Amino acid sequence: MRLLIIAIFVLQTITGSAQLSVSHLKIESRTNPLGVDNTKPRFSWQLESIQKNVLQTAYQVLVSDDENLLKKNIGNIWGSKK
Repeated sequence: MRLLIIAIFVLQTITGSAQLSVSHLKIESRTNPLGVDNTKPRFSWQLESIQKNVLQTAYQVLVSDDENLLKKNIGNIWGSKK
């Protein structure tokens, strides 16, 4: 069974709303791994914005075996909560 993982980011900026994108999503220093043996995997990502002083204040990681659930922000396997 292949698990789909998505990171949902709750972001805030010092100056107000900013257009953001998330890039370089990795799990255990790997991009798009088929599986992870670690029971407490490390996640990493980079934020990109054309504005200055953009600050991440929270994140949520959802794990699902159904991409449609992820599109509805539902992780049927695991969720980190905010």
